[in-house]
Amino acid sequence: MIAPLPANEAARLDALRSFAVLDTAPESDFDDLTRLAATICGTPIALVSLVDTCRQWFKSRHGIDATETHRDAAFCAHAILGDGLFEVPDTASDARFRDNPLVTGEPRIRFYAGMPLVTPDGHGMGTLCVIDRTPRALTDEQRDALAVLARQVVAQLVLRRQVRRLREAEAERRAADRKFRAIFDATYEYIGLLSPDGTLLEANRTSLAGAGVAAEDVLGRRFWECVWWAHNPALQVLLRDGIRLAAGGEFVRFEADHPLSDGTLAAIDFSLTPIRDDTGAVTYLVPEGRDVTGRKRAEDVLRESEEEFRKTIDELAEGVVLLDFETRAVVRANRAFRDMLGYTAEEVTLVTQYQFVAHARADVDAHMRRVVERGRHDLGYRKYRRKDGSVLDVSVSGGVLSQGGRAVLSLVVRDMTVEKAAEDALRASEELLRRAFDGAAIGMALVSPDGRWIRVNRAVCELLGYAPDDLLATDFQTITHPDDLGADLQLVGQVLAGEIATYQMEKRYFHKGGAVVHVLLSVSLVRDSAGGPRYFVSQIEDITARKAAEDALRDSEAKFRDIVNRLGEGLFVVDPATRRFVEANAAILTMLGYTAVEFFARTPDDIAAVEPPEVVSRNVAAIDDALARRGHCDLGRKHYRRKDGTAVPVEVRVTLIPDGRAGLHAVIVRDLTEQVAAEDRLFEYQCGLEEANAKLQALAVTDALTGVNNRGAFNGRLAEEVDRASRHGRPLSILLMDVDHFKAFNDTFGHPAGDEVLIAVAATLRKTARTTDFVARYGGEEFVVLLPDTDYAGAMVLAERCRRAIAGQPWDRRPVTVSVGVATLADGATDGSALVREADEALYKSKAAGRNRIHFGSGATLMAAARRTLAGQPG
Repeated sequence: MIAPLPANEAARLDALRSFAVLDTAPESDFDDLTRLAATICGTPIALVSLVDTCRQWFKSRHGIDATETHRDAAFCAHAILGDGLFEVPDTASDARFRDNPLVTGEPRIRFYAGMPLVTPDGHGMGTLCVIDRTPRALTDEQRDALAVLARQVVAQLVLRRQVRRLREAEAERRAADRKFRAIFDATYEYIGLLSPDGTLLEANRTSLAGAGVAAEDVLGRRFWECVWWAHNPALQVLLRDGIRLAAGGEFVRFEADHPLSDGTLAAIDFSLTPIRDDTGAVTYLVPEGRDVTGRKRAEDVLRESEEEFRKTIDELAEGVVLLDFETRAVVRANRAFRDMLGYTAEEVTLVTQYQFVAHARADVDAHMRRVVERGRHDLGYRKYRRKDGSVLDVSVSGGVLSQGGRAVLSLVVRDMTVEKAAEDALRASEELLRRAFDGAAIGMALVSPDGRWIRVNRAVCELLGYAPDDLLATDFQTITHPDDLGADLQLVGQVLAGEIATYQMEKRYFHKGGAVVHVLLSVSLVRDSAGGPRYFVSQIEDITARKAAEDALRDSEAKFRDIVNRLGEGLFVVDPATRRFVEANAAILTMLGYTAVEFFARTPDDIAAVEPPEVVSRNVAAIDDALARRGHCDLGRKHYRRKDGTAVPVEVRVTLIPDGRAGLHAVIVRDLTEQVAAEDRLFEYQCGLEEANAKLQALAVTDALTGVNNRGAFNGRLAEEVDRASRHGRPLSILLMDVDHFKAFNDTFGHPAGDEVLIAVAATLRKTARTTDFVARYGGEEFVVLLPDTDYAGAMVLAERCRRAIAGQPWDRRPVTVSVGVATLADGATDGSALVREADEALYKSKAAGRNRIHFGSGATLMAAARRTLAGQPG
């Protein structure tokens, strides 16, 4: 009869394949267990059988040559339907198996007992089974032993899978380390790594090349003593003090002149960022320097234009407010912030943060502490109070600045309640796009599918040196550098074919005057109602001019962008209407292994691990419902797919960002790789500890060869029984026996044959002894049987029974006998060692009298005399 499939067959097969064990080579860890199972159960065949889709495959086999059989004939396919022992005493009398080809043909199974191999999550993978060619039944001890050995097989499989996964995780970690090092060295910024005491641990290639030094010249030295600052004592003091503050948890930033290898000085915007461990302690400091020489020159030119800069800040769509750290009084607020809350320029400087934030003072202080601790922090959704007392919802991010020697809190506030008009939505979209390119002024153009300019803005015309009409009379191919044209046209073709939705590339244009202009180009296709191509939307950024734009807006969009990109957690923004990415920070790109261009060319479905369609639909509906009710949704643990195809465990939170339409989805992603690895290591440790405890327990009381108790266990039991007998006046006897001529047997037939004799003698003693008796291997070929509540007469009966049972075994090579010494504890005696010595002296007399004899410790008692005593005759 063919066994039915388990109810959880699909999940069971997935669990089996997760161990990656099918069709692997034999392993001694499993072969030892099958051999031990066959020995304990006394069967010629033992298998570790794993039930696959259409076969049962043997990971380990003892006593059989076949490596697998068809599942239809497999006894194990029946055994895995339950979680207990599946035993068939006689297959010929069992209607389910009497016609089975494994019964009627080789290996002619007449007895089968299989213990299911159940995974920790409850899936039956196969069995540890024993097979005989004659009918039989297992004892309770054999059934228990088979269950213990089956658990050991599962433990070996789990350990094997854990080792494989740890090796894979280690390989991924090493690859990530190599990628991080490459990114670290490739950046154009000066970046290093310090210990909290200021020792330089790492320095990137840009830092070393800028000073013209080798790594060994500076690594291991205090940072302020390195060659960069050797000739500037004042700067050394500033660095030493800054490192002390950063080691205390503060974010430190200042500007300094940095000597280059050519002797010139570069103005460096220098910062020290503390890195904390899980307990909040500062473990490393990250020194970071940016060459702001160009900015400094621009500041020299623009020093007299402070009023114009303030007007620029006042024109920002988002509110910006600076607060005194100590008093929380408003130091400065732009027009958007004042209009948002209904204050005039004079009135706003008379209020404090506690007056315009509609939260408890303790809550406000807690949020500001996070800003100070982290240097930058996204406060999320907050409620602000207008001058007239009404409350509005806002989104707030904060940072810490140093102004005139005092700490200043900088808040960027966005009104989340006012519905934007069409032009406001366009302006917000342009603002979002400028933030995506670090606040740069970006040219916009509409281009027909055949490459003709349809419409351009002033920035494009100024960038390329054309009047609008002159530029519209050309096409983009005419002014594109020939070396870049092929790649550009190829990407255009992919967009038109629907292979990709957008693309981004760096390319070169020819200025009308002949100069080459380097730009960053982002292109997306707008289709008509029929799905055909209507026009391309091109965003063209002058990469050189972007630096000036970032400097001009450094206290607004640039600071906010820096905050997002420095987040340890990954962050990306999705437009749910188009399912396209519109924002992504550095952490998510590093986590998934993409460049920004590669990432924005993909969709959220490309990075999500594969899930069934019904699960995806259910998740989308749950997210939409949660966002509509609460504005955020915690998805818990998920898996994202890296660029190389591997999966990374993450924790995901989705937040709704209003944008005048249905809103954008901001997704915060926390990498759980280290947490999952820690959980796996803990599980491995627990399994290893359990296995070690089991082995130690077994070694402590069991003789490894024969399976009976060892000498240590006997000594402990002897002390207990002697104490009990002396306290309660109960009799106690022991039998000490030695296998006759055992050394000669080993010399003739070899030690393996001798081991078989010892195993058989031990098995015979266990069968012959009573359940209350204690059988142990005393050493070498010596065995001892402790007989509680047994006097002289009972001990002699059991001694003779054991001697006959051993002599009567069907020994293959030659008869095996034992000599026995018997001793009984004297009344009131409390010395167990004396009892053993008396039995040993009696054993010596039995051997001296010709072996295969029994002597009693109080005097010589030959077998004939023993028989007369047992028969009631006079001795």
